[in-house]
Amino acid sequence: MRSYLTECMQKQVPASYDGYEKYTQKAIKANEQLSLSTKAGQTALKALATAGNMVAFALLSQAVSFAATAIDDYIHRVENANKEMEDAVSACESTQSELNNINSELEENNKLIDELLKKEQLTYAEKGQLKELQDITKELLLQQSIEESTLSRNQKDAAVKAVDAYEEQYGDYDISDTAIKERLDKINSSGIKTVSSGEDDISGNIAELISYQALLDETLAKLEDKENLTDDEIDYLASESQNYTDILTDINDNLDNSIADLADKKSAMEPEYQKAIEKQANGEWLSTDENDVISYYEEISEQLRLIYDYTNPDEWNHIQLSSIINAEGLEKSKDDLLAMAKAGELTPDALSEWPKLNKSLAESDLILQDGLTSAEAFCDELIALAENANIDIEPPDIEEPLNETFTAIKNSASAMQEFQSAIDSNQFTDSVLSSVGALSSELNDMVAGFYAGSVSADQLYQALTDHYNTDLPR
Repeated sequence: MRSYLTECMQKQVPASYDGYEKYTQKAIKANEQLSLSTKAGQTALKALATAGNMVAFALLSQAVSFAATAIDDYIHRVENANKEMEDAVSACESTQSELNNINSELEENNKLIDELLKKEQLTYAEKGQLKELQDITKELLLQQSIEESTLSRNQKDAAVKAVDAYEEQYGDYDISDTAIKERLDKINSSGIKTVSSGEDDISGNIAELISYQALLDETLAKLEDKENLTDDEIDYLASESQNYTDILTDINDNLDNSIADLADKKSAMEPEYQKAIEKQANGEWLSTDENDVISYYEEISEQLRLIYDYTNPDEWNHIQLSSIINAEGLEKSKDDLLAMAKAGELTPDALSEWPKLNKSLAESDLILQDGLTSAEAFCDELIALAENANIDIEPPDIEEPLNETFTAIKNSASAMQEFQSAIDSNQFTDSVLSSVGALSSELNDMVAGFYAGSVSADQLYQALTDHYNTDLPR
């Protein structure tokens, strides 16, 4: 009522019952609208709060997802890096295969074109064939250029990925002779045998290999004195020997895996390494990636040698020497060297006459022990190969062999063996008997010596010449 009277006085209108009732209804409506507005505002505020919570929850979920992904990537970082390297290498192989196919097609096309161009006059059909081949060759040359560029990019990518994979897998480890000796000192001073921090800890694995091998040797030596051991002591030592053997097997498996893995990474870097080395030799400025490839490639080479030095130096030397024996451009071929080894003519002094071969030996990275020289190691390797090889040793070239017997001797050592068997059993063909006649015991011995490697081809040739009392045609 008071608010109504106050309003009447302010508006200078007379108060009445009807006016008061209208004022009251108006106030009720105003209050209802205010309530609705308040509720709407509260609802809007609640909605905003809910939306805010949803956004916050979404952001939190996303953050958790990112964190989980980051953790997973870290855990599998080595695996992921190796997978990227393998994919890059696979891309190189695919491109190389395609390039090889194109090169084969080009070679075949060029042969056909050359054959057509050699003809004095072409038929209408041949002219059409020539034009078609030339068009195809032009297209193939374009494809060849594209594939060569693609291969070059892929090789660079593979090398960079190999460097990254190496860093992820071995970057935290010191792989060196010094690190191995430090681990061994730790084992000897503390008595703790487990010094490797994982399957990729090459220095730690080698130190453990040396330590457990010594323990196994010591235990096996004790077992040899069974007469002075009780049954319990024998059982204990046998159990320890088995335990050490199993541990050594696991360590060797880890080192074999490291060798294979390092070799794969080195192989992935190989093409780019060779290109970078050539640029470096030409005085060209190298990119950071190229410098990294050279550095890591050579570091891996040293680490592979280190593993073999402690595990299997003979196998390392075999790998190095085989690459020299099978190399092209040396003064003597592999067959020549094997023949000399078979005949007992291959010596370190003989090698000194061949500068290219000596240079290759000087640059080799052999693991030499007990004062052995690279030339001596090379001769030993070839002599061992010759002993296990079926080597064909041919006499001097003879254009017109005198008879079937000498043809057999000329052809191969295996055929010569059949000839020797014929001598021993006196089973010659009529044609051989009629042309050769009886062989002297001296010649029989010469033939046998030739097959055994103690008689040279020149010596056998001279013996046959003397036997027939005439010079054989050369």
